[in-house]
Amino acid sequence: MRPVPGQPPVDLSPLEQAVARRVRRAKLFVFLRTHRHTLFDAAFQDELSTLYQEVVRAGGLTLANVPEATVTDAIAADVTAQGATLGELHIDRADLGSALVRDRAPEVTLYCKAWPVRHGAHVAKTAFHLAWERTILTCPQGVEMPFVPGGLVHFPTATCQVCPLHAQYTASPHGRSVSIHRDERLLQALRERQQTPTGRAALRARVPV
Repeated sequence: MRPVPGQPPVDLSPLEQAVARRVRRAKLFVFLRTHRHTLFDAAFQDELSTLYQEVVRAGGLTLANVPEATVTDAIAADVTAQGATLGELHIDRADLGSALVRDRAPEVTLYCKAWPVRHGAHVAKTAFHLAWERTILTCPQGVEMPFVPGGLVHFPTATCQVCPLHAQYTASPHGRSVSIHRDERLLQALRERQQTPTGRAALRARVPV
């Protein structure tokens, strides 16, 4: 069932006129309100309705100046109200730390572009091997160190100083440090998936939204 197209009034109400005068410097707001009847016409609303019916199953709104991830509570409630069961979850990176992601069922497949790994001029931490079963981080030269999610791994200063590739890994005289995100295992899986043709195609499915 398609929603009935909205028909907002063309003329600004006295309250809207007062707001427009007070926020005159916010030109985009004034422009959108003044021309919304032409920008959001019936054809556009019909296209938007089709998009949401085919791509978007649930949604939510957040208040201003609150973490974006809080919207997932409303999304979960929307899904529950529909009596639906999640099979795939397509989200923004800002929602990765949400309860919806953290408490998802094992059978739910998560689609999200992982946060980029910033490493400057040195070798990225993705070159290091994470052995999750042993909670051991191994550098490309074979040096092993224990790690905990959410922690920081410091490789021994003496070991790094005699490494022939020291300059490629760090500029610090104290050796290389590697931060392990609290959701590193999830981020690692997302990075690996987005390197595959299938993974990239799945991410593109959300682009129209």
